Amino acid sequence: MTGKIRGEQIKNDSITGDDIDESTLVMTHFTTHKYTNTSGSGACLMKFNTAGSDSLDGDQVNNKFVAPAGGRLVQIKFRTTGTPGATTLSLMKISDGTENFGNPGSPVSTAAINASNANIVYTANFTSNNRFLSGDVLGIQVEPTSNHGNVDLTCIWEFIFSTS
Repeated sequence: MTGKIRGEQIKNDSITGDDIDESTLVMTHFTTHKYTNTSGSGACLMKFNTAGSDSLDGDQVNNKFVAPAGGRLVQIKFRTTGTPGATTLSLMKISDGTENFGNPGSPVSTAAINASNANIVYTANFTSNNRFLSGDVLGIQVEPTSNHGNVDLTCIWEFIFSTS
C-alpha cells in the first residue's frame, strides 16, 4: 500500500492544477476501533465514532458507517492483548430500507487471520467482494475462536470520488 495520490488525470510525477480532476481521485481513509472483551469469543460489531463493540443481537446503533462515495475495504490491521486464535474479520453491508446487519448477519467479504500471539499486529487483506456504493451502510464484524482481549483495529478504505 502506498501513500500516493492516485487519479486518472495524473500522468507523471509532476502535478499542476491542470493535471488533476478531483472527481477521479481515489482517497485512502482510515477508521480506528477499540474494544475490550476478555471473557467472550462471540462475534461482535465494531462501533464507529466511539470506542466499543456490540453483540449481533443488539440494536446496532453505533455499528454503522455510511459510505460517502463508492469504494472498497482494502485491509484491517488487528492487535490484541488476548490470543483469539483463528479470527474472521468481515465487511458487513446493508442498503436503504434495512435497519440492521442482523444476527448473525451476512458478511459480503471476509478475511481470516490466526491471532495466536498477544500484542502482535496481524494484517487481514480484503481482495474479493469488498466493494461498496455511495450511501451503502457498512460495518465491521470480528469473530474469534477464543477470547477477544483488548483489541485495536485500523481499517483501510479507498473511496473513489467519481462522477461516472
